[in-house]
Amino acid sequence: MTITEDGYSVNNFQGGSTESISEMVGKTLPLEVIKQILIQSGVDIFPEEDTFCYTEGSCEKNYIMEMHLYACMSTLALSHNFSWSRWNLLAGSRTAVLLMRELIEGKKMPNHSTLLVTPLKTAIIDCTEVSASFNSLGIPGMEYYADLYQLAKVHAHPTSWEKQHRMNPVLRDNVATLLMAIRPLSFC
Repeated sequence: MTITEDGYSVNNFQGGSTESISEMVGKTLPLEVIKQILIQSGVDIFPEEDTFCYTEGSCEKNYIMEMHLYACMSTLALSHNFSWSRWNLLAGSRTAVLLMRELIEGKKMPNHSTLLVTPLKTAIIDCTEVSASFNSLGIPGMEYYADLYQLAKVHAHPTSWEKQHRMNPVLRDNVATLLMAIRPLSFC
């Protein structure tokens, strides 16, 4: 999916697409239209507020923490890459664990860092996806950061900050809206 200031575009769909989904691919549409087409086609990736009452294998995260984290992630969308972590499901409702890496032009793609987010702090922790057990301790020298934005403000490369300051606010809002609609930290 491509997110722009004008809306959202599904670039590719795998796994038995219907005629309406095939017609949607490649077109820039509002999120509500994409959501409606996908739900009518049996692809519902947009959980309702009470979905946790009816599903197993998900871990509902603290709602305010989760929504604030999505807003912070959208602010960093042009300069950082975020990914799923296997530790997130077992972390509990007041902790989110995800992978993050900064993308710097002209440099080799870095490895992901493991990010621990709670309602009270955000830290890069000394744990990887292949660690034998979960370690919630911050990397050596890690200070206190209230949220992902503050952490990135200290640790991000200057070119990343430049991208973030030039980012169109409508694009930032579109990224946050999609993340908040899908809720990947609670359902993936």
